[in-house]
Amino acid sequence: MFRGVIFDFNGTPLLWDTHLHNQAWDIFLMKHNISLTDQQKDEIMQGRNSDLIISALFKRDLAEDELNQFIYAIATASGKENIDFYLEHFRLGSMLDKEHIIFN
Repeated sequence: MFRGVIFDFNGTPLLWDTHLHNQAWDIFLMKHNISLTDQQKDEIMQGRNSDLIISALFKRDLAEDELNQFIYAIATASGKENIDFYLEHFRLGSMLDKEHIIFN
């Protein structure tokens, strides 16, 4: 029985994609009229969970329904067959809402 599974290749030597995350955050910041220096971005965003980042950006604690407007559970290039496999075999269905999984 698995006690936990972590899939985190991002920002590691396996997949150095920090520049892509930064581009996505820049789009988010522009959309919400938030201006940050590169140093502020590093301090607020690097190594933190999305809920902490979003709250820091809006300078207040957000209710769960507000946070959920900004946060997705999983995004993957995998096909539906792989998603279904992992949900079933790792019993992730109880932890993740399948409608929040973006695939293909």
